[in-house]
Amino acid sequence: GNLLARQFEGRNSNAVSKRVTKQRVESHYDLELRASVMHDILEMMPDGVKQSKAKTIMQHLSEAWRCFDPETGVRMADGCV
Repeated sequence: GNLLARQFEGRNSNAVSKRVTKQRVESHYDLELRASVMHDILEMMPDGVKQSKAKTIMQHLSEAWRCFDPETGVRMADGCV
C-alpha cells in the first residue's frame, strides 16, 4: 500500500486480537510503575529544577530498572532487605 494513504487511513487490520500473555501483562505493569515513579519524583521537585534534572533522573532510573532483579533482595539505606 501507499505510505501516505496508510498514514491517514491507518493499517488494515485482520481484526484478530492477540492473546494477552503473562509477559505482556508484566511488561505493561513495569511500564506503568516506571511512569508512576517518575511522575511522583517530578511532582516533589520545585518547578525551577524539574527541567534540568528530569533527564538525569530518567537515565538513572532506566539503569536501575535494567539492573533490578526481583529474585535478589534489595538492600535499602537503613539496612533492611
